Amino acid sequence: MGIEGLIGVLGFVGTLLLVLVGLLNFSVFRKPDVDDSEIERRKQLLQLYRNGEVREAIDYTSYSMKKRR
Repeated sequence: MGIEGLIGVLGFVGTLLLVLVGLLNFSVFRKPDVDDSEIERRKQLLQLYRNGEVREAIDYTSYSMKKRR
């Protein structure tokens, strides 16, 4: 393998590493959309729903969709 082939392989590997680091940065280090109090409230609502004390279904998407708007 000549120097041209080595440069091509190193360029390809470097590009893959950049993509991997970008994906990790986006998914791992992202701030969560909800805080701890909201998570606890949702857990309590789910428990009430399972016990039959709450009749309507819980809409988990409403909070995050309102927050993003």
